Amino acid sequence: MSKYYYCIDVGGTDIKAGVVDAKNNILKTSKTPTKTYFEKTSLAETLFDILKSLEETTGLPINKASGIGIGLPGLVDDNAGVIKYINSLKIKNYNIKEDLKKYTPVPVRLANDAELATLAEFKLGAGKGFNNLAMLTLGTGIGCGLIIDGKPLRSCLPFACELGHIKITQDENESFERLASTKALVNQTREAMENNTSSKMWQTYTPETVSGKTVFEYKDTDQTAKDVFERYIRFLGTGVVTVYNIFTPEVIVIGGGVSGQKSALIKPLTEYVNSHIFTKNIGQKVKIISAKFMNDAGILGARCLFN
Repeated sequence: MSKYYYCIDVGGTDIKAGVVDAKNNILKTSKTPTKTYFEKTSLAETLFDILKSLEETTGLPINKASGIGIGLPGLVDDNAGVIKYINSLKIKNYNIKEDLKKYTPVPVRLANDAELATLAEFKLGAGKGFNNLAMLTLGTGIGCGLIIDGKPLRSCLPFACELGHIKITQDENESFERLASTKALVNQTREAMENNTSSKMWQTYTPETVSGKTVFEYKDTDQTAKDVFERYIRFLGTGVVTVYNIFTPEVIVIGGGVSGQKSALIKPLTEYVNSHIFTKNIGQKVKIISAKFMNDAGILGARCLFN
């Protein structure tokens, strides 16, 4: 094989890795709990151990790869090779490129994980054909990526797009991601069930087994689920309205865990957003679509760093 790339997506729960060829075909993937990092001496050691496992599985030497792309959930400076800050991993001002040189001479590129998901959708997925788009990834938190005139905003402003931290209520302790991420929806569902033991959601779920899809399964037959769902749409919609009013992209792509609900999420979200955006006064509407790629978005985005 002439060219292949080792790609890593470091998430809050899992570290996903894969080998991708020059035509963007994923040859092999793996998933490792992110907590593994805390058992190693450095993030570089953790990631290289994951890559070595993939190398053993695929037979494709790491040192002959055309590049290693890494997505990270925080502030990243690719030019300097430095992770400026990742709260969940307790990392600050860490030169990971320099540390990885101990293990491999292969060129390494870094990017924010949401930016990589955005790149994947822009170049290969649901956002292909649009020149200006925004993407929100709904997971443990909310990541955001922006493409402006065909270029990622973070290419010139590396610490931009941390829109998960904007405020959408008067509560200074809350933020967009604390109210509208997939994790937030799970927490809201769990709390609602605990406060209403007569909810039909108890027929299938317990607070320990609740997921992002629970309210979608019961919103049409259970008032408790309906209330959670409608409140969640208001939270998510308020944040999306803010993003649209600032950037007015051609399209907004929704990715991450809860985006797997497709039209059950996108339709009510679009209705809410279009009734609240500023440009409604001139008849202009927002196009909101589901991401094409789910768990593989970060891996494919890391591959896109080398196009």
